[in-house]
Amino acid sequence: MPDRGQVLVVCRANVCRSPTLALLLGRYPGLDIEVRTAGWRADPRLSWCDQIRALVPPGPDADDLAATHRPIPLSPHQVAEADLVLAADRRTRAEIARMAPALTARTFTAIEAAHLLAAVAAQASTAGVPLTEIATRLDDVRGLVELPAARESRWPWRVRPGVDLLDPHSTAHRVTHRQLLPRLEQVAASLAAGLDHSAGR
Repeated sequence: MPDRGQVLVVCRANVCRSPTLALLLGRYPGLDIEVRTAGWRADPRLSWCDQIRALVPPGPDADDLAATHRPIPLSPHQVAEADLVLAADRRTRAEIARMAPALTARTFTAIEAAHLLAAVAAQASTAGVPLTEIATRLDDVRGLVELPAARESRWPWRVRPGVDLLDPHSTAHRVTHRQLLPRLEQVAASLAAGLDHSAGR
């Protein structure tokens, strides 16, 4: 395992949001972290979403994910093994908390974690800091940092998702894969910057 520890990325089905965010995080090799994924309603017979795959910038890692990924059902053991747990949305965060209530201090939505990381990194270097310590720092400022507010709308382009990465496979979420990918890329970049921030930059 990389020195800094393990991140677990969780979404509903583990076919679209979580494997794609993990792939994008993996494109920042200097982070020295292990990234695993799971879904709280995963079907192991499925594979990585073809629609998001067609949009992701190509590379050997994407080819490998397309060839090998099978959704993994979330378990309390996976949550316990992870040093930092990133949920795609608040519903997923709630499902993780229901499954492992003692571990909520290390569980955040991915967008929530990115915003909290920016605040934490502004105070002290996070470069090379173990993920267990990062999770503690994030939990310490939880509730003290302003997060994006959600706003619903009948018009998809006016929806503000707040701290949720909306699911294009859900009829309730009126979002396309083409809209989702830039959000995933932005969150991955923000997380990578927050995890590798050196004082004085």
